[in-house]
Amino acid sequence: RVVQGKEPLHFRSLFKGAMVVHAGGKASGFKNVAAANSYDEDGIALFHVRGTRPEDVCAVQVAETCASLNSMDSFVLLTPGDCIAWSGKGANEAEVASARKVAEALQGHNQPVGGFGREVVVLAEGSEPPEFWAVLGGKGEYAKQPKGEPFPSDPRLFHCTDRFGTFEVEEVALFEQSDLLDDDVMMLDVGTAVYLWIGHEANEKEKAGAMDVAKKFIAQADDGRDKDVPIVQVYSGSEPLMFTQFFPVWDYDLAEKSLYVDPAEELDKAKAAEAQQRRKEQERAAQSPVIERRRSSIEQLEADLALKSPGGLVGSPPPSPTPANTSGAAAASPPVSPTPPAAPAAAPVEGVPSVGDQLLYTLDGAAREGRLVKRVGLRLRVANEEGKETWTEAKFVTFHGSAAEVAQEKERQAAASDGAGLGKSREPTLEVPGNAT
Repeated sequence: RVVQGKEPLHFRSLFKGAMVVHAGGKASGFKNVAAANSYDEDGIALFHVRGTRPEDVCAVQVAETCASLNSMDSFVLLTPGDCIAWSGKGANEAEVASARKVAEALQGHNQPVGGFGREVVVLAEGSEPPEFWAVLGGKGEYAKQPKGEPFPSDPRLFHCTDRFGTFEVEEVALFEQSDLLDDDVMMLDVGTAVYLWIGHEANEKEKAGAMDVAKKFIAQADDGRDKDVPIVQVYSGSEPLMFTQFFPVWDYDLAEKSLYVDPAEELDKAKAAEAQQRRKEQERAAQSPVIERRRSSIEQLEADLALKSPGGLVGSPPPSPTPANTSGAAAASPPVSPTPPAAPAAAPVEGVPSVGDQLLYTLDGAAREGRLVKRVGLRLRVANEEGKETWTEAKFVTFHGSAAEVAQEKERQAAASDGAGLGKSREPTLEVPGNAT
């Protein structure tokens, strides 16, 4: 059994420098048994060509974006009409030659039966026409080799761990992104720099041990490199292009998807959140009666203050003051005109009105009408036709009921008042002759 990305040299050599790995495929086998079938059939594809010699060069399909390119390798870009072999400035001779061979092998890929095939085009970095960038979604940033700087050597990856009690370092052959273990430290040597990739769960002993190994590795290197090459720390999930360019394929979401989640810890968090929510609900339930009592007390106090205010509600207004007599003479009584007897006042009704009832009541001795909007005991808050609200008491209500019932009561009282007026006596009159003075 041979796993993708871990093919031994004798396996890759069977393809004579033209091994191509396509993305997608049928949903079966090892890691993608639960996935759906996936095939790239739009006629556009980008392949990353890497290897140290013709026997181990391999092309792997990557995302069709500018960010997938880098100056240290070769790529093959398929379009509906062309098969472009693109080589970065740092690509070695084996990669450049294999890129052309792969381009020739893919000329008829996803072409209709009887098609004319694609034309092979060889491009060097810096000579790309606008059409090249357009197929990749526009020209953008990718890992480039700075001018005047030495090119990196073939990358080597080392695994640094103390999981067995002692600090150990082991090289990873034919490495890929999935070889980066989140609970350890990985050392990537590219000749011009040494990268220390630090996983989320790496401990302090592993971090310190990997740094010491990197310093000793540079000091003891016999490949003619500068002894002052930088040591760059890279953290899982925050890898820059200058680091990811050395991997065949890079998935920027893999770090988050690969994080270990402890089921017991997640269960404890869920239980703690549920308990906290339950405590909040219990606190709200315990405070509800207290809040209701406070609200009732405030409404009672509001009603008391309204009734005790200087302009408060009373059954009848106070008597008007009599003007003082300053002349010393007996005050003459003003003439009294005969007045008709008043209609008898309606007696207060029994029972307490309900909120929403239409009321007939007295306020400051005058008859009023309104709608009951709030009741606190025997104290009533009434809104008049203009919406203005005031307090009164149930004992001042002469009638209550629906709007129709109140209208009928008002008609009855008006009819009673008119009937009382028919029996009043006329004032005596005196006929005077026309020539009298």
